[in-house]
Amino acid sequence: MEFKDTVKLLACTYGPSGREDMIAAVLKEQLAPFVDDIRRDVMGNLIGFKKGTSGKSVMLSAHMDQIGMIVVDIDDKGFLRVAPVGGVHPVTSICREVFDSERQPWCA
Repeated sequence: MEFKDTVKLLACTYGPSGREDMIAAVLKEQLAPFVDDIRRDVMGNLIGFKKGTSGKSVMLSAHMDQIGMIVVDIDDKGFLRVAPVGGVHPVTSICREVFDSERQPWCA
């Protein structure tokens, strides 16, 4: 798989905070050929381990969850009220287009 396709796959896989199972499965499949051991811990972290020969250790760390919102109310005029899922900053959300997980424009 080419790099662009891998990035697109990771960006388009559902995985908001607290619901990382799908993205963890995709990451596990993508990482498995490059590591000696891969597992998830009790907190849901995906941990890949590659044996080395230098006696030194290197750790790479990244978030696998997405920023998300959940609809908590729909008023009589059809306006949605949302609450953040993860670290959504209210100021950056004003006047922003919102896509559902199935219709992200870059996933077409």
